[in-house]
Amino acid sequence: MEEENKVVEEDNLVENNVAEENDVVEEINNVEETNIEESNVVENDKSKENEKESESKGSKVIYIIVITAIVLLILGLIGVLVYFNTSNEIKDDTVTEKKPKEVVDTNKYEVSNNWKEYVVAVFNKTIKLPTTYERVEALSGFKLDSTNSKNYIRANSNDIVNLYVDDKLALYVYVKNDTDKEIEYTESKVIGIWQSKYEVETNHAEKIVFPGNIVVGQDMNRDTLISLFGEPSDVRNTNLENYVTEDYYYYEDEKSITEKYYRITVVNGKISDIYLVTEK
Repeated sequence: MEEENKVVEEDNLVENNVAEENDVVEEINNVEETNIEESNVVENDKSKENEKESESKGSKVIYIIVITAIVLLILGLIGVLVYFNTSNEIKDDTVTEKKPKEVVDTNKYEVSNNWKEYVVAVFNKTIKLPTTYERVEALSGFKLDSTNSKNYIRANSNDIVNLYVDDKLALYVYVKNDTDKEIEYTESKVIGIWQSKYEVETNHAEKIVFPGNIVVGQDMNRDTLISLFGEPSDVRNTNLENYVTEDYYYYEDEKSITEKYYRITVVNGKISDIYLVTEK
């Protein structure tokens, strides 16, 4: 009996030891599971932090790339501007002197040397004869006075009328009525233009530029006229004391001596009057 009791006690001790060992093992397992869970949490946190850090680094890289691109663009623009400024400076250095823009002078306006084209100019606008009175007035500003503008010219006739600017005599024009009835002077045809030194110097009228680019008041002699238009068809001289007049005629048809002509009157070496007439 005693031996059986001992055996039973030993078995109970063994069972108790096994139970205790099982409890220890369970506790160890619980601890390990806890550690594993904590480790997983830590790893997840680290993963999130790494992701955030990666995103932050990516944003910084993109920002740096954008800033670098903008800086390079600005530097490129500056380089282009510097290049063109330098290029312009080099070009400017090749020019010894900058000439001011030339002011157009009516008296320098060029018309043909061929007087048979019957073209004159005023205010840099050309007038080709024959033309209308309205066109001459519109281009030159010269016009009939209020009295003559309402007068009539007879049928199939010619006349010479005065044109004014600011009530001062500026120009003579040959007009023609080639109709079978009377018409107002403003409706007539202008077939010739005549300007004198008196009109320009006394009344300050705008100079008409005639063929050969000559104007009243300028120096003139026979050699110059010959160089422009050739030998004149006719020359008429008047010699008085301290007053020498030369009339140079150029006829379109020298055989019949028509009334289509160019006449330059020179007094004491200066042009006094110029006539250009296209018809009788």
